[in-house]
Amino acid sequence: METQTNTQTLSEIIGMNAREIRLSTGASLERLSFAARAHGLNWSTGRVGDLESGRVQATLPTLFALAASLSQLAGRSITFKELLRPDDWRGSVEINEKFVVAQDDFVAILGTGSIRADRDEKIETAEQHMAHATVTDLVRAHGWPNKADALRDLNLPDEEKLVEVLVAVEKAALADRRAAKALGVSLPELMIASLRRWGKPLSDRREELAGTDATNQHRGQITRDLYAALRVELGQAD
Repeated sequence: METQTNTQTLSEIIGMNAREIRLSTGASLERLSFAARAHGLNWSTGRVGDLESGRVQATLPTLFALAASLSQLAGRSITFKELLRPDDWRGSVEINEKFVVAQDDFVAILGTGSIRADRDEKIETAEQHMAHATVTDLVRAHGWPNKADALRDLNLPDEEKLVEVLVAVEKAALADRRAAKALGVSLPELMIASLRRWGKPLSDRREELAGTDATNQHRGQITRDLYAALRVELGQAD
């Protein structure tokens, strides 16, 4: 029986790993966009989101600047290997429509370099940013001009709930993003429904139910059950 492999584009791999590194530092999309601009990338928070979703072309200059930006936020050198680490080592990297390279070969060729993390007083560490950030900073990072607009659009009762939802959005896993797309709602709307239903994101609830030894079939059934529960919360149930 032939083993199925996973093929990812270079942009998808870099985006996936950049998001993981950013979240590990506690930095917001806004902080990475600021660091990226300091390293010559004219990126808004939306552009950072595009990068993390695999929609930004993976050029060598972009890779250098991105590694430097993430190194700045992390306070350590980010290696190319960290940015090029595949999701499935049995899979392959799609360089273009006609050229595919095995994941381990690809990383062996390009993954040995690193970018030194120079300190820049103009760029805060994640800890400094969390200490200085305001609710206004948070809502602006997610596209609203002010807190009042965010509360109105999301139909939330107060600032505390707004912060809870937006922080959850910032830390959203791939499972949460896929659920939002599948259910036809925004990621904040999905998080509101998840927090209301379980007090936690769908991704956390799924891992809680699945445990460490769930089969793919069992995990799939859990996901379908959770989607059904969220449809009720979202008013989509038949």
